[in-house]
Amino acid sequence: MKLVITKTIAILLMTSVISSCMNFDKDGLQSLPSVGLYNGSAISSDNTVGTSFGMVYALNSFGTQTSYIELAINYNNQVLNLFSGSLATTSNNTAQCLSGSNSRSIDNLSSAVSSSVITLTNCQYSNSQFSANYSIYQQASGLLLDSGSISISLDNSCALSTTNYEPLPNAKYSGAITSCAHYLGNISPGAITGNITSSQIVWLATFESTVGIESNQAKITGYSSDKYEYSTTLSESVLYGNNAGYHTQFYLGNINVANNQVQANYVSFYDYGSLLLSYE
Repeated sequence: MKLVITKTIAILLMTSVISSCMNFDKDGLQSLPSVGLYNGSAISSDNTVGTSFGMVYALNSFGTQTSYIELAINYNNQVLNLFSGSLATTSNNTAQCLSGSNSRSIDNLSSAVSSSVITLTNCQYSNSQFSANYSIYQQASGLLLDSGSISISLDNSCALSTTNYEPLPNAKYSGAITSCAHYLGNISPGAITGNITSSQIVWLATFESTVGIESNQAKITGYSSDKYEYSTTLSESVLYGNNAGYHTQFYLGNINVANNQVQANYVSFYDYGSLLLSYE
């Protein structure tokens, strides 16, 4: 009788250990975030509260689908980060779901941007909400520049483009730019005009005035590859309006070129949204 009880206890203990191991496997990033545009909050290790927003999209890399993220972390328009990288599932909370490149600015009136490295840990995705802890390191020395956490949710109100890997043609452009940065207030869709000449992009984006927000005009410049591409990093300088003098990187992703039209999404230090342009 004593032997039977001892064996029963041993079996129960083994079952408990196996069960706990199986439960542990449920930690971490078990599934990748859905493709789409996201927005939410960020909090730094010094308790500064900011915003986070951007896009998750799927890339076809050598026949394999990869989830790619382009995300901004903005602390009161003073400390600005824009990072990108491939997301990976993890089996526990301490593993990295991303090790990517980050562009960082601590002066919104300067075009100077430093390159750094960002890692995401304690990554979770549930009910269309993605959260993670981040650490940003100086690229050369490995010095920790900032750490904190982000929590973002799928923004179904913002139009998502699809990628078809086409180059942006040299042409004259005109069309609409729509900001989805809800924290900025109710921003009316703006207009874009300009050209791509010998792969050099020069566009003017103008947002008309709304309640509490002046008209803004920004110059977007950079280069388009003549190869098939899904994204390109440009520069944006605000010429006049509430944010006159601001500089930002302007990341154009999900580029879709068809029927003399370009659809795309964008992320900058300050906002995110969509473009719908015609060219001739």
